[in-house]
Amino acid sequence: MKIKIFIFLCLLSAALYAFDGNFELSEEAQKQSDFYNKFLQALNFENEDKNQEALVLLKELLDQTPEDKHIIHEYCYLALDNKKEEFNFCKTALENLKNKTWQNHTVLGDYYLREGALTQALSEYKNALKLNPENLDLSFHYAGILASKDQQGAINYLDNLAKEYPQTESFVKLKIADIYLKNKEEEKAIFTLENSLKTVQNKEGIYFALIKIYEQKKDTKKLYATYQSMHEYGLINAEILEKLGSLAIKEQDEENAIKYFAELLKLDGKNPYAARFFAIQEQNQGRYESALNYLKQARDFDTAPAMQIKAGYYLSMLSKQDELLNLMESAHKKFQDNNEISYYYALALTDGKNYDKAAKVFERILQNTPDNELVLFNYSAVLYEQKKYKKMEEVLRKLLTINPDNAQALNFLGYFLVDEGEKENFEEGYKLISKALSLKPDEIAYQDSLAWYYFKIGNLVEANKILSSLSEVKDEEIYLHKAVVAHALKDFENAVKNYENVLKINPKNKVAKKGLKKAKKGI
Repeated sequence: MKIKIFIFLCLLSAALYAFDGNFELSEEAQKQSDFYNKFLQALNFENEDKNQEALVLLKELLDQTPEDKHIIHEYCYLALDNKKEEFNFCKTALENLKNKTWQNHTVLGDYYLREGALTQALSEYKNALKLNPENLDLSFHYAGILASKDQQGAINYLDNLAKEYPQTESFVKLKIADIYLKNKEEEKAIFTLENSLKTVQNKEGIYFALIKIYEQKKDTKKLYATYQSMHEYGLINAEILEKLGSLAIKEQDEENAIKYFAELLKLDGKNPYAARFFAIQEQNQGRYESALNYLKQARDFDTAPAMQIKAGYYLSMLSKQDELLNLMESAHKKFQDNNEISYYYALALTDGKNYDKAAKVFERILQNTPDNELVLFNYSAVLYEQKKYKKMEEVLRKLLTINPDNAQALNFLGYFLVDEGEKENFEEGYKLISKALSLKPDEIAYQDSLAWYYFKIGNLVEANKILSSLSEVKDEEIYLHKAVVAHALKDFENAVKNYENVLKINPKNKVAKKGLKKAKKGI
């Protein structure tokens, strides 16, 4: 422990002054002045963490006054951590000092402790405490060392200290709990801390000590209860409310989660955690506009890619395609290296039928993640819209090399080979579609693909059987397939109905327009 020395050196009395105001120091006074100036300079170096420079000056002073207890203390205090070769010298010098100060005893105790001589170290700390009994820092230091030799003795000593100095009770209980924890007696530590909450005035440190233990134990129930107790006690800030809200969610305590996050929003109206929570609450109720507004009020809305993506989802659910595209375009400019943002931007471009731009974005993503299945699949869909069928087929086959069980890719490529390919490709198309169905037998889109295969090979009955079994789905392509197959079977009533269903979804569908006219005429 460092000694603080304040020196005011009055070198000469007024009698030394000449009438003209000039004076000279005696040789002895000059030596004293140089000595103390050097000592003050060493202390200044120490305050600036220039320990090596301080040690050099202190060594010079020690050579001049080898028995000065203040110089020995200061030098050996620094040398303990900064000059290993001086260990024996300092220990001997401190041992040989007569009439030691409490600081001398403390530093000597530190040397014994470093040497592993615990009994001697404790004896020195005791001597220091006799000379300075009200030094609480020294008392706690002594108790910490004593605990490694006599745990119960240290605890008793600390309890007595708390009785003598009631203002230290909170710190004492923390110290006792720490002693138990170091001895791996976790339950005793918890018992000490929880009991102390009934008596100590300053509870904050106790709560945080308990929180640390419960976090390490991963005991969310106790952790949640501790935070709730803090809240009831009045220890409330944004961090505590964030923890309370997240723990309430983990414990499925929705009522309190709403309460804590609402309180958090009052305290911090732009808090991202509260904004996200209420956005999800609104999302679960299908209130996407409100969910979007919560996100937009969050402090990190413009800087967090995840927030931009979530907002994009809400805009898509609200069918605000223009706003969605603007949002994702802006996010893409801000987060150019974020592949996830780029992916959702490309999807927004695809929805907006800007296939050329979408393809470029997908290609840029694939430069960084060439084996990303989602990107490859959606890129192939864009290539299909661009009528770049050869390239599309290459991409899908690459995807199936990466993952032969990708059902979407199996179905897409299989359907393409059946719908657009030559007859010699039909069997491969059938195998791909069948494999997709074996992986996901209830997928209506894959069942529709199989029905279309049967239609293309002329098995109208099987095609119609499959299509008739499909549950009612408002899908333009499925309605068209139902209409075409019914028309081929001369089931004009169903053909008309399904052509009309197609045109309700897409009034510009040329195949449906032409087919409807013929079906109505019965041809």
